[in-house]
Amino acid sequence: MFNTTYPNAGFKPEGEGYSLAMLSTTYAPVYYGFNCRPRQIKYRPIEESCKTILSGKTSLSVAKQFFEKLKPIYDDTCKKIEKLKQDAQVVEDKRNACQDYTTRQLLVKERNRIENKIYGELGYKKDTLEHYVEKIGELIKAHDSPLTETK
Repeated sequence: MFNTTYPNAGFKPEGEGYSLAMLSTTYAPVYYGFNCRPRQIKYRPIEESCKTILSGKTSLSVAKQFFEKLKPIYDDTCKKIEKLKQDAQVVEDKRNACQDYTTRQLLVKERNRIENKIYGELGYKKDTLEHYVEKIGELIKAHDSPLTETK
């Protein structure tokens, strides 16, 4: 699913490489040609930006600024998933308390709709962002502090 063997290239010197304006935080997909059926996703801009950072094409300060933008997006996604899980639990509780067969079936459909959101697109987004937040955080931490401390 993910390329977990990123080259440990480090970062470019300050002022070189990609700037923050060139790195996108958009998760909306970019598709292949207009006539593709079904529409196939070519890439997501936020994933390409993260790969750019992990391949060492930016400076450390740009990576830190991008990480500060990436972390809230990941946190918001986690909050949405938690809220949807609570909504699914409320619907499940209503279904368990209900006696009418038709109403129970409608509540099952509602619960399934919510769970499809949780484990579908939002779940994939959370997994992807979690991976990149972890990897970029490790890379920044490794290059931010000196490896040998002088006393």
